[in-house]
Amino acid sequence: MAKSIPLNPEKKTTDDPVAGTMDDLDLQLHRHHLLEMGYVPQMKREFSLIQLIGSAYTLTNSWLGVAGAFTTGITAAGSAGVIYGLILMFILNIFVGISLSELISAMPNSGGQYYWTMRLAPRKYARPFAYITGVCNLFAAFCITASSSIAVSIFIFGSVKFAVPTFVLSPWRVYLGAVALNLAIGLVNIWEKAVTKSVVVGLYVSLLSCVLITIVLPATAVGHTDAKFIFGTLNRSNGWSSDGMAFIVGLINANFSFGVIDSAAHLAEETPNPARNVPKAIMMTVIIRFLTAFPFACVLMYCLTDFESVVSTPTGVPILQLFNVAYGFRQSATLATMAFVTISYARMCWAFSRDNGMPFSS
Repeated sequence: MAKSIPLNPEKKTTDDPVAGTMDDLDLQLHRHHLLEMGYVPQMKREFSLIQLIGSAYTLTNSWLGVAGAFTTGITAAGSAGVIYGLILMFILNIFVGISLSELISAMPNSGGQYYWTMRLAPRKYARPFAYITGVCNLFAAFCITASSSIAVSIFIFGSVKFAVPTFVLSPWRVYLGAVALNLAIGLVNIWEKAVTKSVVVGLYVSLLSCVLITIVLPATAVGHTDAKFIFGTLNRSNGWSSDGMAFIVGLINANFSFGVIDSAAHLAEETPNPARNVPKAIMMTVIIRFLTAFPFACVLMYCLTDFESVVSTPTGVPILQLFNVAYGFRQSATLATMAFVTISYARMCWAFSRDNGMPFSS
């Protein structure tokens, strides 16, 4: 077996504050593997498999991802673009998930991609390649966290606009709302106990909300489309002359729903037996995302009887207008207040900082 190449070998010491609490044989084994990588175990392994799945799933929350990027997907390629886009992205992410699972099972490290790059790249280029990978991964984490917060903020203020038509939906309000959400999420991430509990609550709340909406919306809606509209309509409302290009642009909706499937990998040092639990969490996350997003998308298209009013709603939240068309004002406003949990990539940032990849790391 090739010898491990630690990113920061000078940090390896024999003083391990966590070692005394690890009596289980598996924990001792993974502690030894981490020491072989050149790191002292610093995090308590308190994330169970269901908590890993909850953390990975609630980060982008696939069915809410469909709702959040609804206008982009439906105007680019129509109903069929959204439906078949979800199927395509599910298949592609199955293969991505398998690759990530293989890597994390062999090298369970919170650094994820940048650590694997360091281990697998030619030695001459390993450090620069690892650093570039880490910066890109961290920047992507910032972007997805910001986009999720902005989406939630738009949803909140769009609900206010929907209830109070005279309310001015200003960009600065949306921005400040996103900042407030990020601060709240940051406070939650400070306390690990709060994180481990909140992700499970978020998972159950999200799944329950998805099931209820998927059942209740088509059952009580006043109008419906047909199967041809759902599975056979490829509209190009955004000006593209090519069906293929319109479909590719419309994939942003489905792609957002399957984003950051690597998030469980960055908790590898906080779960028992990460070589088994993290791959399970990654694959289960991909499957759950499809099983929630696909029926939800079909239901939305089934109830999309007034296309123009939905995509041109003044609230900036098409899903609210769709609920209004299907239910009426009061019921849609109630559905607009459903709560859900998002978790930032705090652990990946911590791992990158541990290897002096962040300013003021030392």
